[in-house]
Amino acid sequence: MIKEFVLHCDKADVHCILVDPYILRKLVEETFEEAHSPCRLLCKNHVYTFAIRSVDFDDLKFGVLPKLRSSGYDIDVTYSERIASEIPTHIHLRAHDNHALHIVIFHQRYQWYWYGSDHNSRHHMEFTNHEGALDEFEYNFKAPIDGIELYLPHYPKKFVYDYEQSVYIPCNISRANTFFQLHPKDTSKNATEFKENALKAINLIKARLDKFGVPFWLSSGTLLGWFRQCDIIPYTVDVDIGVFIKDHGDGLLEKLKASSLGLDHKFGKISDSLQYTFDMGKLKLDIFFFYEDKLTGKVWNGGTDYNSGEKFKYSFDKFTLCWSELEGIKIRVPCDTELYIKANYGPNWFTPVKNWDWKTSPFNVKPNGEWPDDELNEVIQLWDKNGKRLDLDWERQEL
Repeated sequence: MIKEFVLHCDKADVHCILVDPYILRKLVEETFEEAHSPCRLLCKNHVYTFAIRSVDFDDLKFGVLPKLRSSGYDIDVTYSERIASEIPTHIHLRAHDNHALHIVIFHQRYQWYWYGSDHNSRHHMEFTNHEGALDEFEYNFKAPIDGIELYLPHYPKKFVYDYEQSVYIPCNISRANTFFQLHPKDTSKNATEFKENALKAINLIKARLDKFGVPFWLSSGTLLGWFRQCDIIPYTVDVDIGVFIKDHGDGLLEKLKASSLGLDHKFGKISDSLQYTFDMGKLKLDIFFFYEDKLTGKVWNGGTDYNSGEKFKYSFDKFTLCWSELEGIKIRVPCDTELYIKANYGPNWFTPVKNWDWKTSPFNVKPNGEWPDDELNEVIQLWDKNGKRLDLDWERQEL
């Protein structure tokens, strides 16, 4: 069945890529003896999963599927369960001998792919249980598997790793429309410019942190904007992201500074309440580092008042990360975003609050003591635009 399917794909110039996680894992793990066995991977009683890009769907639909149908295959095309327009997401092929193939359709979104769920499928298989987002990947070579030349991801191990973390949740357009009916969108020049600068900042920090292998998510007001209105909140003054402290790694701050990001201030230390703030030109970008509280099972990030040395703590229930997008940018958000938002902003999170005090306004803020005098020089650092560290006492007097 696979040989016939691949032959028709090749004739129609459709790149049908073997993306089956089970097979790709086996390819990575197999021994030398297994690699040279006559039928190593494609002889199992298994529904094999291939992928095509959405740009190839019409060629598949009109050039491949009719030939398979005339050979007696049952063919079922499913469409997006969420998006109103007919966007194809999956194709299921079944032969008379009950062998089956599954095709997932990857839709291009800038430099990444989106794929849809298929909860109505008769087969409970991977790529169907949830929507997903995957970075673009190389596949432009064919490898022989059991005598069949197949397109494969160039880096199978990385592809499987990315797939295992590919769960995607969309922002809620209906909720955003309701919000803007109550609070009309600010289309002023200042709001438009702030949004443009905020998106540039997110793209820039994403490029840097992706390069350094540091996962991050939208947090605080930036996350609220995504969740509540699928947009940037125009009256905020910065961009906020979160990073688990375990992902900090060695020399992260030095790497960020060396990549042309200007440090504005550094509060806290690796073991407690760490925060980096960068000057992105027309706005600031805050990186808050999150810690696990093993006594309560919660996670938290800290804040520091550089005038007084007071510390503050913001606690959240443990969360996992999912992919989403903001104006086409593939970004992470807490999977249970509403729980995270309610922890930070309370039950009235849907109501805009323009006068926000980070020390008193958050629903989950609590005092967390103060830094001892002998640590102040380490835990409160301010920098000027030329990359020079400022004298703490002098800066307090000026500000």
